Amino acid sequence: MTTDINPYLQTIPKSVVDTTRALKTFPKLEAALQEHAAVAGDKSEERRSALEKKLRPVLTDAGVGKKAVLEIVEACLAVQLVPAAPTAKEEAPQKPSSASTSSKAVSISAATTAPPSSAVTKSEKDTLKKGKKAERASKTTATVKKSANSDDELSQAVTANLYIDNPDPKVRLITALSQESRFHLDCTDTGSLEIDLKSVTLTLAGRELLSDAHLRLKAGVHYGLIGRNGTGKSTLLTAIGEKLIPGLPRTLKILFVSQLTNARAADEDPEASVLNVVIRSDVERTRAVEECKLLSGVLEEGKEEEVRDAVLKVKLERARERLREARKLAVKWSGARGLGARKDLLVAEKEFEAAENAALHPPAITIPDSASMWGTEAGSFLLEAQAQLDDFDATSTEARAQKILFGLGFSNERINAPYSSLSGGWRSRASLASALLQPAHILLLDEPVNYLDLPAVLFVQHFIASIPHTVVTVSHDREFLDSISDSLIILRKEKLSYFDGNLTTYERESRQDRIHKLKQQDLLDKKKAAVQKSIADAAKAAKKSGDDNKMRMVKSRQKKLDDRWGLEVNSKGHRFKLNRDLGGYHLTSRGGVELEEMDERVRFSFADPEGLRFPGSLVHLDGVSVRYAGNEKDTIQGVGLTIGPGERVGVVGPNGHGKTTLLNAIVGNLTPSKGTVERHPKASIGIYAQHTLELLSTLPTTALAHFTEKFPDSGDANARSFLGQLGLKGRTADTIPLTGLSGGQLVRLGLAEVMWPSPDLVILDEVTTHLDSDTIDALVDALQAYTGAVLLVSHDRYAVKRIIELAPDPNADEDDATEALHGDDIDDDDAGFDVKRAAKEQGRTYLLQNGTLKRLEGGMDQYTNSVIKRLEDV
Repeated sequence: MTTDINPYLQTIPKSVVDTTRALKTFPKLEAALQEHAAVAGDKSEERRSALEKKLRPVLTDAGVGKKAVLEIVEACLAVQLVPAAPTAKEEAPQKPSSASTSSKAVSISAATTAPPSSAVTKSEKDTLKKGKKAERASKTTATVKKSANSDDELSQAVTANLYIDNPDPKVRLITALSQESRFHLDCTDTGSLEIDLKSVTLTLAGRELLSDAHLRLKAGVHYGLIGRNGTGKSTLLTAIGEKLIPGLPRTLKILFVSQLTNARAADEDPEASVLNVVIRSDVERTRAVEECKLLSGVLEEGKEEEVRDAVLKVKLERARERLREARKLAVKWSGARGLGARKDLLVAEKEFEAAENAALHPPAITIPDSASMWGTEAGSFLLEAQAQLDDFDATSTEARAQKILFGLGFSNERINAPYSSLSGGWRSRASLASALLQPAHILLLDEPVNYLDLPAVLFVQHFIASIPHTVVTVSHDREFLDSISDSLIILRKEKLSYFDGNLTTYERESRQDRIHKLKQQDLLDKKKAAVQKSIADAAKAAKKSGDDNKMRMVKSRQKKLDDRWGLEVNSKGHRFKLNRDLGGYHLTSRGGVELEEMDERVRFSFADPEGLRFPGSLVHLDGVSVRYAGNEKDTIQGVGLTIGPGERVGVVGPNGHGKTTLLNAIVGNLTPSKGTVERHPKASIGIYAQHTLELLSTLPTTALAHFTEKFPDSGDANARSFLGQLGLKGRTADTIPLTGLSGGQLVRLGLAEVMWPSPDLVILDEVTTHLDSDTIDALVDALQAYTGAVLLVSHDRYAVKRIIELAPDPNADEDDATEALHGDDIDDDDAGFDVKRAAKEQGRTYLLQNGTLKRLEGGMDQYTNSVIKRLEDV
């Protein structure tokens, strides 16, 4: 009889399961789980070893590491540790109150609480290994406390509650460690607004992203976090935002832009307006407002029973919030601190139970002193809530929220519309508005300007500059990141390094420093060669003459050369001193030139299109207007545009003003209501549309299979080579399904689809979104060298200036410096774009606003300056 293995499959990440299906090894996985299910009651070490032996080869082929395999085995075994039959307490009907948030009311077996992923936290692992103890995990907290193994059982019950409170699956996959000592027990409760953690290790589903790193965030500094796609920038922000890293001060309020808070507020009132949801996303402020409203109302009425009930309700809500925080800490912390957190959780659960019982069965008011006591307590709570609101500047909250929403592009109608009516893009903007509205000690922003138009980008840029607290931002918009960053955090090779300045300054100084070191090394090598030649000549002469004294001198010189050869000055230009500049044990008495190993340079190369046999423009629009059915106005009106072979054309403008409509009219997806669109009969057009990433992310196939299916004549070898030079190599191309690829990798696949046929006209709509700065530079270089025409629609100022207006690289020095930086393997064609050719073929930039297309004679800078002026006037 076939056993249902879905509970086991839920413990394995979906991307891994999809990979096994793509590799056609899923039947082996299914057979292994079926075999284990047949003997699920066996908890011996032999059964564990047998399951691991069956799963390891299948999971390894799917790209799972050794540690993650062990964790998946543990999760599969955990499914069988708790009996499926519910207890009598579980069968009892639950009260429709909030009491279900306490672990006393939770009745979830390990099979349902185990995270559906390959990563299991340390506390979970210790708990899952003890089968007999796990059976008692569903009992009440009171019973747990009486048992001899209360800590382990409590960890299990707490873990179950955490997964209910935090539905984000990514958080369950993250494991974070840092250097701790007994002093850290007190350090987490300090009033410091800074973070300084050493030996930070961060893993995601068993993959190490940080190793022995130093995490340092100073108060009031605006940081830009940079690193290539896939290095773990978003995971690091998540770990900080969720306070997963041990040693983070508990008193710090850290905000990480997420839709979770907004979703919670929207669920409470599905018809709530966008403005109301954004305001209510600040949970602390919302609770203080509600307490003030409730308490002031009952105190004005003066009815004793109402005052008593209001006080009990406030106590219940505060106890619930305290329980939620205590539960999170009990799961995150381990060791002595974890034991203290679990004890604190027991206290919080008792307090919540007492507050709930008091709210359900309020004590009678029998004497005047009792009524006075309730009134005094209500007045005390009211003063606390009012003090909180004064700190939040609650009177101006609504005005500030409206200002932020308007700045992010919300119209008055959309601000007052129900939050449930917003699309995903607009909900992301509302989430950003919530983060900008709330006061916080540290604000974490992950790609905050993705899909924002330039007015909204500049608004966010100016708003962040005015924030007095610490801000950490991840963004691939170079000019945006340059303008908001005081310092950089560089995530590279599992380490964190820091630089005072923005990205452009960092790249320029890094390049100049490398060039200086290469020249230093070259001079040292030449000098050493000359000295070694003189020593060799002296040795030859001494050997020929048989002079032993000269031979001893030669050996002495050689020994001194080996021991003292190196830099004669330190990094500051001062004379080198051994005890100051080279502390510790070393093989020589001089420091050498330390050349840091560079990341592999990202390079794209696109084959040029064949020339058209007949001359003429590729696309010509004459007085084109487009109106959608049911609309009273044209979306675009009277548009005239001509694109010739090899020309560069950029289109910028606010969102919703017709840019996508224009592109659809050019490629023939829309028929103009007025005017004509003429296309060259022999010209080929390739388009990367905005929705390309969303379409690719839903496909279960691999990048290589998808590409060869679309271009069957490409051949496996050519397809692999083309995808490989775009960064989709090896298992990323032929094993991992598209559902498991990052946004940057999907953009590269979309580019491959567009550029493989070498179209005469390439249309790119927001193509730089999700790409890191190195990849954007590679795309810029490839498109500058491409002989076909390019039509770019983008809000990325850097991309428009470099690709369309052919602006020089802000980091580039003279040509020989570029060669010195990258080495002799750089061809002339790769060194950069020819300046003379750029001057002749500089492209045109157009502004599409309110449906009208207008050329910007001053280029992208003209549009940027006009938007800045308009924002300053407002």
